[in-house]
Amino acid sequence: MILNLLKLMTLVLLPGLACWLALGRTLKRYVCLAEAFFLILLAGITIVSWLALLLAELGWFLLPLLVGLVAALSLCLATWTAWRRHGLDAFRGLRIELPSLALLGIIGLAVLLPSRPFEYILGGRDHGVYVNTGVNIARTGRIIFQDAELAALPAESRRAVILPEVSVDKAGLPGPWSEGLRLPGLALRDLEQGIIVPHALHLYPVWIAISYTIGGLSFALWTTFFFSLLGALGVYFAGTRLFGQPVGLLAAFLLVISVGQMWYARYPSAEIVVQFLFWAGLYTFALMLTTRSHYAAFLSACSFGLIHLAKLDIVFVPVVLLLFFTYLWLRGRFHRSHWFFVVTYALLLLHAGAHALFISTVYSIDHAVRVLLPRFMAQALVRAAEGHTYPLDILSRLLIQNGGAIMLGLVALALLIFLMARFRATLSKTLEVLSRYGRLVRGALVLGLALCALYAYFVQPHRQASGLTSPLVMVGWYVAPLGILLGTAGFLQVMGESTEEKTGFAWLMVLGNVVPLLITGSGTAPDHFWAIRRFVPIAIPAFFLFASYLLWQLVPRSLDQWSRNILPLGLAAVLTINCWQASRPLVRTVEYKGIIRQVSQFAESFPPQAVLLFEQSDAGNRMTAPLWLIFNKTVFMITEEATDDPALAIAIRAWQSEGRDVYWISTEGESPYTLTGFVPDYLSTHVLAAPLVETPVGYLPYRVGEYAATLDVHRVFAAQDTPERRKVLTLHIGQGTDDQYVSEGLYDAERLPGLTPNRWTGGRVVINVPVTGRPSEVLLRMGNGRSPGVPAPEVSVYVDNHLLGTVQVEGSFGTYSLLVPEGAWSGDNTTELRLEMETWNPLQAGYNQDPRDLGVLLDWVKLVITVPSYGK
Repeated sequence: MILNLLKLMTLVLLPGLACWLALGRTLKRYVCLAEAFFLILLAGITIVSWLALLLAELGWFLLPLLVGLVAALSLCLATWTAWRRHGLDAFRGLRIELPSLALLGIIGLAVLLPSRPFEYILGGRDHGVYVNTGVNIARTGRIIFQDAELAALPAESRRAVILPEVSVDKAGLPGPWSEGLRLPGLALRDLEQGIIVPHALHLYPVWIAISYTIGGLSFALWTTFFFSLLGALGVYFAGTRLFGQPVGLLAAFLLVISVGQMWYARYPSAEIVVQFLFWAGLYTFALMLTTRSHYAAFLSACSFGLIHLAKLDIVFVPVVLLLFFTYLWLRGRFHRSHWFFVVTYALLLLHAGAHALFISTVYSIDHAVRVLLPRFMAQALVRAAEGHTYPLDILSRLLIQNGGAIMLGLVALALLIFLMARFRATLSKTLEVLSRYGRLVRGALVLGLALCALYAYFVQPHRQASGLTSPLVMVGWYVAPLGILLGTAGFLQVMGESTEEKTGFAWLMVLGNVVPLLITGSGTAPDHFWAIRRFVPIAIPAFFLFASYLLWQLVPRSLDQWSRNILPLGLAAVLTINCWQASRPLVRTVEYKGIIRQVSQFAESFPPQAVLLFEQSDAGNRMTAPLWLIFNKTVFMITEEATDDPALAIAIRAWQSEGRDVYWISTEGESPYTLTGFVPDYLSTHVLAAPLVETPVGYLPYRVGEYAATLDVHRVFAAQDTPERRKVLTLHIGQGTDDQYVSEGLYDAERLPGLTPNRWTGGRVVINVPVTGRPSEVLLRMGNGRSPGVPAPEVSVYVDNHLLGTVQVEGSFGTYSLLVPEGAWSGDNTTELRLEMETWNPLQAGYNQDPRDLGVLLDWVKLVITVPSYGK
């Protein structure tokens, strides 16, 4: 771990240091040693980010090539520095400030609080797609890649092994500018050639690829944590530059102990990269305005520009920048150093547009149509893109179909620019006149925002027809209601009193990017922590920053007024306690702990050239992507409609003709009823289980449960090759969906949102199982659940009054298997399965107040049944 971290830091610090030595001399009068180090980190990260992403876009991503380019650039800068005879004087005179020691303590706290990153390698949602895409970039060298397995299939079979549905109206599906999904988050640009376009923008996956190439999968998962530390540093330096070091320190401290930051420090998400880039950009922009440094302008433009290569929905950054620079230009305050910002940012914005169109085509068009564009523009884009998956085809059709409207828009834009240039003096005088009423305008704006905040927090939640809370209240769960109050008041104070350009830009940038989000909501699934992710980059740090500003304003500047410190110190203490109370239940939780080892073992249980066919399900969504992109298995997810499609049978025969074993993976507990021309023969059951935090809608998560995926493995044979087969029948006892077969012995299921339920038995459980065929094996998933020191229960298992055996249930959930002798089955169409055990009483044992007599925790019961191969 330490060696890999040193390699990564060397890759980042080498170009960053070279840039500082070459260009940072003009800044050393204005910054301290800690700021210089941050600027070195920022320069190195922006350089490596752009080079690595460019290589991945071109399909040339290789760590040696990236290192070579970084080294060459660093050498060129070092040579130029030596020629100019700057040398190491860029560090001479940099002051060391005592608050930097406190900053080290905050960073140390951020490192020590979370135990380790989540082992999130599963597919289905964005974070899993990010990780799998990053690993695939490291292995293939490219973002868009070809699936040779899909391309090699007979043409008539390809649609049977993908998810073909597309829709412009339904979220979660690609639009008609895709040929379907290879797997969730992996859209098909060309089904015939098997060309895959991963979801989202790709700056964050490229960093995962860098870390993976350096240190493997476990080190790649630390990428998010690395950027979370940088995000906290960005908030500190931005707060310090804008409002002073005490404000920056308190804001960074509150951020690192907050539940949202601690969660997203370990949860794969591009939002944490955006957090770092936004606050680093704000810091260097304020530095540019203060010092007029070309270097600060360049770094700020790189930071803000790279945001658009990480997330598509940060759309108000360019709007605010355009308004601000237009204002400076009209007032005659546009300095030539600003050109370094404008040109660099414009180039990165063009790069982001090209990436969105040519690389992230499906994601960008989907997002534009469903979220960003007004209806008439969205409809025009749909007409141009529908049925076409290649970017140039879409672009040419868009230009042909809407050439007149586009030309009219360009003419109108040119006319607007001309009129502004022509009447610049008039507009400048108008702004000067309005500036005399600036205090009145700001006061009206402050009053309006205060009323809107009161409405959003106290009135809007009671008017929600869907039962969901308002975004402002939801953010309050993560920053505490006191944080909302202090942050809002602090922001309004800054907005009402600010006279400097840097603070004016800061509140305008925060206002422009936070208020629209608070109005529209996150626009994503309402379960937490997923629902808060869009507020992590800007909104949550902003509330802490402006709350810190208000608290510092309450601190008296004179020592003889010490008693007035009680209020700000008390408020800061209460806010700290509130943040810690929300974080404490989950600070040591590691979601999906052990899942990498489990998925690896599952992958290794199959022959190297095996083909795994998963039925479409939640477990299939999660497991297929890492099996394919990380563990190199040939994996397809099959829809229910395709199981009896002759085209699937053609594909299976093609694989088997190559000598490859084909397996059907059932995740819903039953063997497939239809698989035309083939017999799936049950082999084994694998349970992949890991800790998972609840995913509620109406409150902040604080409880930890379990996620469990049960995978029943069947080997697929031609129907004529086997006289009989084994199939599996599952009763989902823990979920309560098969209670009609249970005659006695179960308590109600205990559920946490989004998790596998727990269900206690009594001392005797009787289950009447309908069977067609001869039962040959019984499998049970049971857990102990008893308090420490209580003897583990022994469960006796009977089939039709025949004792199969007794198992001791120890520890957490485990799978227990017992064979059914031929003489044990009565031969009826219904088999009685009975469990008997000694109970314990938590109340009598002094464990808790539960007065029930409890046996074991029971998840599911499976019967393996042998039937003729032609039977269902």
